[in-house]
This record gives sequence, C-alpha cells and structure tokens, in this order.
Amino acid sequence: MGGVIYHKSNHIIGCDTELTGILQLWENIDEYLILAHSVVCSPLCICDVKPSVQNEMKINFFTKETYQHISPYMNNINEDNDYYFNIGNCSTSALQSIQEIYQSNPNNTHIRIKNFNKFHKYWKEIERRFKCSGWCRTKYTNPYTLQNDTMIKYIFRNINKGVVEYPGCLNRLINWIPSMVAVVGAVLITCGVLQIVNILFTLKIISEDS
Repeated sequence: MGGVIYHKSNHIIGCDTELTGILQLWENIDEYLILAHSVVCSPLCICDVKPSVQNEMKINFFTKETYQHISPYMNNINEDNDYYFNIGNCSTSALQSIQEIYQSNPNNTHIRIKNFNKFHKYWKEIERRFKCSGWCRTKYTNPYTLQNDTMIKYIFRNINKGVVEYPGCLNRLINWIPSMVAVVGAVLITCGVLQIVNILFTLKIISEDS
C-alpha cells in the first residue's frame, strides 16, 4: 500500500511524475475534476450557496479571483438553512456534458474513469476525509470560459462547508498513506507476536501432557 506513493526511481510521486500501470489513472483524474469544478456554479449548474460562504470566497486572497467569475451563478440561500449542494444537484445535461468532453479527449488513452456514479461517491469521501478539492492541478484554464480559475470549492461534498482548506488532494493523500501503513504494520506485528506466544503456550501444554 505504501508503495503507491513512490515511483520506480524511489522519488515521491508528484503532478509531473511519469506513472505506470494502475497509477496511470491519476493522469486522467485531474481532467475530470477540472471539468466538474468548472461546471459547478456556472450557467450549466447554478449553485445555492450561503452568504457567509460566498463572503469567505470573496475576501480570501487565493479565491477571490475565481469567485468573481462564478459569483453570478450563485443563488443566496437562508444562512440558517442547512442546505446541501454538490455536483449531484446539477442537471443531467450538465453531468453529461462533463462526461462527454472527458470521454472524447484523445489523450485519455490509459486507464480512466468509467463508472462516474461510483467515482462521485468515492471522491466525496476523499473531499470529506482530507478537506481537499482537485488532485494535482489546482490552478487551471476553465474549458468553458477560458478564464484562469482555482480549485476553491467542494465538488462532491457539500459546497456550503466553506472554502476548500487544502486545494489538491494528492499531497494530502501522500502525507496520510505512510502513517496509515505504520499503523497497519504495528497491528500486524502485534498480532504476529501474540500468535507466537499462543503457539509457545500450546507447545508447553502439549509437552506437559505427554
């Protein structure tokens, strides 16, 4: 499991790393997330966003430029309303637009996303667990408007959770995997020791009976 964060040259994987095998999927994740981020809060998908969240986007140095582009496509909702909005609230035609552009890209020659519904559910948990949005490329040219935009909002998690704390999920995942591997390793070692102790006790009992 820990090996997925290292390339064959023993360098940590980054956005420009040449990936092989199943890891080639990562090359295509960026493209899909950029398309999804571009559609959410656009003419194709008007968002319902709390004023406090909009204000946070407006004054944040790293998000205010993108906010200016998307603010006309945000509806104000009651601040006290615990309203849930994500890409699942977009129309079927908007979702199809994302999928058609993604699937028609001739550069997607490697392993790529095929089951979009499962991917949405999976990435919702990624966004929730790591409080991140996007993958490697957090600054991009919006393919619909040709404006320079930044990953500032959740796509699959509730957008009303506020500005994304960590643009780009790759670094968050890279930092998390070694600690998880260490925990799993410690558990396996403990289980191994307990098993050895159990075997020794069993052998002792057998020897005493004989």
